[in-house]
Amino acid sequence: MTHRGFSHIGLSTLDLEKTRTFYEGVLGFKPVVDVTITIEEGGHLRHLFFDVGGGQLIGFLEPNGVPNVPAKYDAGINGGLGVPTAFYRFAFEAGSMAALAGTAHAPLPVIRWCRQGLGASDESIPSASVNYSVSEIRLGEVR
Repeated sequence: MTHRGFSHIGLSTLDLEKTRTFYEGVLGFKPVVDVTITIEEGGHLRHLFFDVGGGQLIGFLEPNGVPNVPAKYDAGINGGLGVPTAFYRFAFEAGSMAALAGTAHAPLPVIRWCRQGLGASDESIPSASVNYSVSEIRLGEVR
């Protein structure tokens, strides 16, 4: 079997518009699919996919009024499992803070941390507050 990367990553969000503002407006990912799925028992699901490059997608699903799905829940896997936020996450390369200049709608918090042995930058911008799932934007070059 030839490995070609992943097809898509599917995540949940409680606020798809805020998620779209971040992934499209800040990161510059183009939305490629935006569908609303009507649930027979009631409510609907809105599903939005972004092209993250290389033929790969990231999708977000927002439930609205769907029976047996709470209106509010922890959309990130870490909280549900009771583990620290560093356990399950993904990161996008941004190059530098200058590369993001002028794209953010609000100041972005920068975390400085040591990544010994990874050859990576010591700065990242968490986006857990955007869609309740944990992602980060890595700044600097991977060595």
